[in-house]
Amino acid sequence: MPQNSHAKNAVVATAQKVDLIVSAHLVYNDGSVSRLDVLHNDTLALWNTPAGGGDAEQPSGKVQLNLQGDLSGLGVTVCNGNRKTVYPTFPSGKRAFVTIINNTGCEVITVRITNQQNVVYEKQINFHCGE
Repeated sequence: MPQNSHAKNAVVATAQKVDLIVSAHLVYNDGSVSRLDVLHNDTLALWNTPAGGGDAEQPSGKVQLNLQGDLSGLGVTVCNGNRKTVYPTFPSGKRAFVTIINNTGCEVITVRITNQQNVVYEKQINFHCGE
């Protein structure tokens, strides 16, 4: 899969076509945002990112999640370790969504997007911490 964050990264689980682009980027402690899409680049070493380890380039404890496309009727759930955040279903005409996931860097993050009860997208960011 291309590492370009602008590539269409949609997984369609039903016959319905979903126009959806999903990306996620580290937010560094200085407030800047990485260019690397940590959701779709499985070659990145995301080890000890709160301290700037691995491929993080700088310390980071947050991730910016971006959705673009026809978000009408879609729901988003983000699991950060044992913490789960469910966002309200998007209204008709919604085309973009950006949120910050806090306290990241050591737990696996799962992003799940649903259309009613059908999963249309699911992907993990595999953060790790340790010696």
